[in-house]
Amino acid sequence: IAENRTAAIAGGQSIADYLESLKTDTDTDNKTKIMDRIKTEVDAAKKSGLCFNFIFQSWLYNVGLEKKNIKGLTVLRFLNRVLGMPLIAQQVMLEYFTKVLNSEISNAKRAGRYDYGITTLGGEKIRVSKPESVVIAGDVSCHCYEVNQDRGTSIQEAINDFNEAEKDSIETGWYFDTRRKLYPCGKNFLI
Repeated sequence: IAENRTAAIAGGQSIADYLESLKTDTDTDNKTKIMDRIKTEVDAAKKSGLCFNFIFQSWLYNVGLEKKNIKGLTVLRFLNRVLGMPLIAQQVMLEYFTKVLNSEISNAKRAGRYDYGITTLGGEKIRVSKPESVVIAGDVSCHCYEVNQDRGTSIQEAINDFNEAEKDSIETGWYFDTRRKLYPCGKNFLI
């Protein structure tokens, strides 16, 4: 496979060259032919034992990230090392990284493990209850605060706004905000 790949790369038939051609070529027929060539090259690589993980491992190895060094790897160091890769490898690696990251965030949100971090609370009224203390072990205790947040308007204010808008012959109506937010409560708005 090494000899075949070396000859293919020398002849401008590397996958990187094909991807570059896809970006620059505007002819749809040529793009279809290039995609077929890429598929052929990928299939040949798979038959020869190359796979996605092997290619990624070789890219990481080339920038000094070996499996034995992975334990202390931070995102900052990983992204810094990606900058040392060829541009096409950077593009593929970062695309893969963002897809995995988005998948992990989505899974964490679904499982209720995602931490939104510090957030600013806003609304008409915010009430914080007195803390409840829970003793965890010995002298260690945990304080639990209940936060009640009213992010809408009061009923009386909404009725006044509606009546005022009706006097001016403005078409009004109500709708529910269905966007997903941090809190599952709904909002009413005057249009």
